[in-house]
Amino acid sequence: MTINLTFYPFDPFELGKGLTVIATDSIQFFWKFEQMLKNQDDNLVLSSDFKPLSLEKEIIFAGDIAGGFEANSFFAKKIQSLFLSYLSDETTKQLFDLDRQIKQQLNKIIFSNDLPIKISDEWSTAMLVKSQNLSLDTGEASSAYDKIDDIVNVMSELHDTRLLVLTNLHLYLKKEQIDYLSTFLNAKGVKVLSVELSEERVLLSDESSKSYFIDKDFVQF
Repeated sequence: MTINLTFYPFDPFELGKGLTVIATDSIQFFWKFEQMLKNQDDNLVLSSDFKPLSLEKEIIFAGDIAGGFEANSFFAKKIQSLFLSYLSDETTKQLFDLDRQIKQQLNKIIFSNDLPIKISDEWSTAMLVKSQNLSLDTGEASSAYDKIDDIVNVMSELHDTRLLVLTNLHLYLKKEQIDYLSTFLNAKGVKVLSVELSEERVLLSDESSKSYFIDKDFVQF
């Protein structure tokens, strides 16, 4: 799905599958645009086929890849959904029986000590799985590219169609790595937007990827 990101006075930025770069040599524009994306500013309009989309639901703002991006906070619900999709009826029944046994033991403690406590009979696999605090197991990334690679693979595995927003990839990746990343993203069906503070336009070899440039006079190229 191709989406458009629009904010006055610029023409819409087309964000398709793969890598899109919006570069600028204006510190003022870079700062403002980055903050608008990070804070999901109402002046940013995200749309598809002329229908507005929710910034909160459609954007993952990771920012500087060297920063403290906590992937689990963005993928928690999708991790849980993926795990639940692999539970068989037999496994679900076993988990239910185990839950009954646990509650029986807890109730024994309550009754034997006459505690003013009660345990809810409510139960679901979703509640149980959520209580286990599932998290991603991606290992320790040895480079910026490896960290991005891990995130992209997770998004692909989770069928996550949101737009991943990064900043200043050119500071951490060589030109050939950026080109390879662009091809890799297309193969995985993942959308990434990189906002760059750069003196010139970031050229991409992959023709399916898009590169924009905003100069100090706020002229769009």
